[in-house]
Amino acid sequence: MPVGVLGSLPTWLDLSFVRTASGVLVIASLLLVVVAICTLRSVAARLVIVAMLGGAVFGLMHYRDQLDRCDKQACTCKFLGEDLEGGGCAPSR
Repeated sequence: MPVGVLGSLPTWLDLSFVRTASGVLVIASLLLVVVAICTLRSVAARLVIVAMLGGAVFGLMHYRDQLDRCDKQACTCKFLGEDLEGGGCAPSR
């Protein structure tokens, strides 16, 4: 049995929690972009922050899409190398 990054995931960390958390992080990142654009005077700082948070949002949305795809195909959904439970992912232990 391979050991993941964390050893084992907590029982409350399932597919729906990870999907919800990634959605909340996307919304928080977008709010940070708006705040940064409104408060920073330096154009260079604005560009750096928008680029960094834009990359984070893209990555989170891609991961969320992968979770949806693997859930619909009933294959294992992974988080940090561990199988997630819930939905059509890994069967309950």
